[in-house]
Amino acid sequence: EQVASVDNGWNLHAAPQVTAGQRGDEIVWVDEEVAVLRYQAPAVGRAVEQLKALAAALNPAMSERHRKLAAAGDGAHTLQPKAPASEDAVLTVSPRAQLASYRGETGYVCHQDNRFRPSHGTRLNSRELTAILYANKNWRPEEGGALRIFPHSESLEAAPGDEHPAVEITPAAGTLVVFCSELWHEVQPAHRPRRALTLWILRPEEEESWMPGVF
Repeated sequence: EQVASVDNGWNLHAAPQVTAGQRGDEIVWVDEEVAVLRYQAPAVGRAVEQLKALAAALNPAMSERHRKLAAAGDGAHTLQPKAPASEDAVLTVSPRAQLASYRGETGYVCHQDNRFRPSHGTRLNSRELTAILYANKNWRPEEGGALRIFPHSESLEAAPGDEHPAVEITPAAGTLVVFCSELWHEVQPAHRPRRALTLWILRPEEEESWMPGVF
């Protein structure tokens, strides 16, 4: 109810688009304090806090993964972690989460939240994991709005075709999804208001470039 209250209070604005028609959501950026003081939504603040806690929980496994990929010569893992990240804790978190709402049969075309650029030897930004918590009561699959994730698609130069396997997640309230930000994914058009809270878990590196609006 509190996510809907923030949405219905004319607090959201159209998301920036690289290409016209790419996405149909409206967004607002929130942290624990803003959720309470500006929007009177303590449950949203607690949700942001819980999403941020994922970084600490996942740091041991993701740090070990980073070391193994770096040792194997993976170009996306060769740079040194940038503070506050370290070799033993490569993950940090975005200071704010994105509260997004899709209305009027809108979705988000297939895209990546990050990608490794071999020609530059760096990633587009520092996003490592995308964590999404849905806030849609009594959502039914026939209402659309599914998140489609394409496993093992991070190295593809263009969006996967229909022949590529995909995982579909119904955006029902309380569903938490965490996936690698380099994977191609899309939001299918929703037939009723579709709301979600997204936090990007970061892996900052020395000498990497930053994409405007990454937070």
